[in-house]
Amino acid sequence: MRNERFGLYVLSLLFAGIALALSSPGSGLGTVHRVTALYQSQLLDDEVSISALKATTFSDEFRSLVDAQVDIEPVKESPFHIQVTTERPEREGLLTSHKRAIHLLSVEIKEQALTDVQADLRYLEEVRKKTKKLGQARLDDEARISLQKSEHPKEALSASDSKRVVFLKEEVKKLEGFLNGGSLPKTVRVQLDRDSLNAAEKRVRAQQAELSRLAKLFHPSSKAVQAQSVSLEQARNDLAEIERELSEIYLRALRVELETLDDKASSRIREGLSLSELKPGTAAGAPTSSGSSWMDEKQKELEQRADLISSVASLKLEGEMTISQREDTRSFWLVPCWAASLAFFLLAIFTSREKDAVGALDTEPARKRSPLPRDPGHASPAFRLEPLSNAKTDFVPDQTERFFNQVWAEVTERLQRPPRRLLILSDGQTNERLSFSIRLANSLGRHAEMVRLIDFDFHNRSLSERLGRQELPGVSELIHHGGPVDEFFSSISGTRIQFAPAGNLSREVEDVETDRISKILGTRPRELTIVDASIASPLFLLTNQLDVALWITENRGSAAASNLLHQGTLSKLRADGLPIFGVSLKTLDIFPLL
Repeated sequence: MRNERFGLYVLSLLFAGIALALSSPGSGLGTVHRVTALYQSQLLDDEVSISALKATTFSDEFRSLVDAQVDIEPVKESPFHIQVTTERPEREGLLTSHKRAIHLLSVEIKEQALTDVQADLRYLEEVRKKTKKLGQARLDDEARISLQKSEHPKEALSASDSKRVVFLKEEVKKLEGFLNGGSLPKTVRVQLDRDSLNAAEKRVRAQQAELSRLAKLFHPSSKAVQAQSVSLEQARNDLAEIERELSEIYLRALRVELETLDDKASSRIREGLSLSELKPGTAAGAPTSSGSSWMDEKQKELEQRADLISSVASLKLEGEMTISQREDTRSFWLVPCWAASLAFFLLAIFTSREKDAVGALDTEPARKRSPLPRDPGHASPAFRLEPLSNAKTDFVPDQTERFFNQVWAEVTERLQRPPRRLLILSDGQTNERLSFSIRLANSLGRHAEMVRLIDFDFHNRSLSERLGRQELPGVSELIHHGGPVDEFFSSISGTRIQFAPAGNLSREVEDVETDRISKILGTRPRELTIVDASIASPLFLLTNQLDVALWITENRGSAAASNLLHQGTLSKLRADGLPIFGVSLKTLDIFPLL
């Protein structure tokens, strides 16, 4: 009921806020003046995103500069046109705001269109700097050919330099083959920047390992596996791109070194030649660079592109501006909003006069309060919440709810705090235990943000079969392999229960990280966890993780205790400080057991 009352107050405030917003001076109530015009720009086709322009008009900076509301609509008949509408409460200053909006939109169009050009210019400048550091001036091709014909290479270069030339030519050939679509040779791969390459390869291996792990836990069509496949493909693409970039840099360095050796040979040959021996028009020491020439041409092309964009970026008016006004009819909703706000407020006050029910997270002993109200509407279409026991013919829903209140009150009073994690066991009454776990989770779910219901019986999976989820991966997979915990929980319709099945792994568990168990049991402050288990479950994993254990039994008092001690099921948990209560479904009673 507390949650319902809070919801009513929220609804009351919501409608009051809507009414205040509609009646505020800046809401646009009354007459609104607008100007509409058609504008054209050649960049609107594919250079600029109209949706991005529209998003710009919603920014606080844009609206403060324009002092008006601006709307942009595309024109279906022409991709180069947009319709711009400017609205203001006052007609004075309307045209000024509209012209200012057009100017700001033109600037935005220019900046968006120049983004790629400016990025290419920056990249070209970086390449130019690297080339300048690596490269040296070389002789004109015709002069070099003339000089090399005049002397034997053996006389021009030493034996080591000659071997180096052969090696460089082979490496250049391999790299050119790779960049033209071939594979990257291992002999070349080791020459590349290992830090960047190793980091990219490490990312690929990590993504492959994560995909293999998820493939063992989830179906290939699951969102987790599909997302990881995309991540792996992206990592592989990044690696290929890095390999190509490093190969291009390495190729340029090899070519520069090869040219340097050619220049070295030419200079030695040229020592025995006079300038008259060179071809007319060729001057020694006047080098050319085809790479520099290409970069100059590319830079010139990009600069011309930037000038063209700047010249056509501005929005041009086509036709005439249309000035109009409209009457805002939103005032019609003022009275209904105020009426709804008042109605929800009065309903909340009326509800508050009722006694508070026992809250799932209250700190006071719950048995001092009135029982929680019935809520028959929470029955799930996914399963039927059957009665706890047929032993008592007068076991009606009101009694069931009061019994759950009694269980919660007794446990809260004994612990001096509300429990967050409860363990449910039984002395062989499996059906009664399952019904109790489901009904308890459903009852407590009305007073908590969420209830986690966990099937911890890995051998029988009784609760998972009861809910039709015995074939799904669950807690056993999480314990053995880990993974995203929330993906193993699914909602039970009509309730606030998040259920985790037992899973399909039944092998023994030896050692599991405490943090992993804690995540499975839930870490949010306003959620409850109910663990349904059997005496065969690995209860040692739950030591120091639970608040209380409830033992479902038909016996009462010393008989139940002796039976429990004879089985020795909960002795270790009690020795570790876990309080244990017996719950008799036959007599609808709860009592300290150990």
